[in-house]
Amino acid sequence: MLFRSGELVEPQKPIIYYIDPATPSKWVPFLIQGVNDWQVAFEKAGFKINESRKRRFIMFEHKIDVLSVGDVVTDAFIRLLPHEAEVTTNPKNHHPLLCMTFGTKVPFEKATIINGVGNSPNAAVCFSRLGLNSSLYANVGDDRVGEDILIALRANEVSTEFVRVNKGMASNYHYVLWYGADRTILIKHEPYPYIWPHIPTSKKPRWIYLSSIGEHARHVHENIVSYLKENPDVKLAFQPGTFQIREG
Repeated sequence: MLFRSGELVEPQKPIIYYIDPATPSKWVPFLIQGVNDWQVAFEKAGFKINESRKRRFIMFEHKIDVLSVGDVVTDAFIRLLPHEAEVTTNPKNHHPLLCMTFGTKVPFEKATIINGVGNSPNAAVCFSRLGLNSSLYANVGDDRVGEDILIALRANEVSTEFVRVNKGMASNYHYVLWYGADRTILIKHEPYPYIWPHIPTSKKPRWIYLSSIGEHARHVHENIVSYLKENPDVKLAFQPGTFQIREG
């Protein structure tokens, strides 16, 4: 045999290297070059690998355990001073009202910024911390707030592959007035187009978790229904948000 006689032989089957899709794209060429640099070692072991078809690099794809669907926001918590606000009752409908002095500067205790939150993003982080392959479908703008949201999600090992960055739009940013043990939230949902993503078969989620999403995303519910009909093995968990409850 050629190998036993000391001659170099080509492997009968391709040598396959799997590269994790979470690897930053700028690093991939260096990983491939690092493998190619082992050519001398392969030759010392008796293998001759000159043809590219004898060596393959494949981006290894992880199946998604849970794809969370919903809006992602940045919350700015503003802690109000006890003596600068009070809760009263609306005499017309008896609803509680948070009242502050009008037309002046109102001191506050502190402000805390939390990026990448919301019903679905929070759930996505929890799934990740439980050791599941967690991904999020959401929308952000192409601003600094959107960048910080993506950084926060990735830091918690949530895949942002299906988070759409919308050019020329702002990211959702809410203000939380924190008074006593309760909170009042000033919200504004940006009118994103909400384009349902193409999900490769290799990444088909085992579960879809659907929660709070803006009124501009009515059609996303239909998209999910269609996807579930096409993929009956995918399960759905639904925790409706304010808009979804209002719609019935």
